[in-house]
Amino acid sequence: MFNDKSLFCFRNILKRQPSDFNLEPKESKIYALNEFKHLNAFPEMYSYLLGLDGTEFNKNLIMYLETMEINDPISPAIQKLREIRDKFLGHNEDIELDTIIPYKSIEILIDHAKEVIAFFSLYYSGIHLTANGNFYLSHSALRWASKFKDFVSNDSV
Repeated sequence: MFNDKSLFCFRNILKRQPSDFNLEPKESKIYALNEFKHLNAFPEMYSYLLGLDGTEFNKNLIMYLETMEINDPISPAIQKLREIRDKFLGHNEDIELDTIIPYKSIEILIDHAKEVIAFFSLYYSGIHLTANGNFYLSHSALRWASKFKDFVSNDSV
């Protein structure tokens, strides 16, 4: 699975100090933080993050995202994926495992990932991945996403 080059890259990443990750922003925090739709429910956190700069902003933003991921509705979806992963790792024999993940949980994880990617893309590279709150998708991906949302909204699973 890993070759010598990938192990070399991992070792070099692990050798870096947290101060090495002080990325320079390419876009205003005000615009970039708006990528997190759920942050509107926490105006104090929004104001707090706006008041921070540099490494302190990065650290606190990561802590905020980690907090979002250990609470509902994201935490149960992540936990289900971990359970499936652990079952596959623990049972390498050919047995049937319960690997069903509710589609709504998948949608929650995908939406969260899109918000995180859109924020980091906008803030650190200046590249917009959303328009009017919608993630940019190719035509074929947009068609699939639309059908998937219809499928999920029909409470079929």
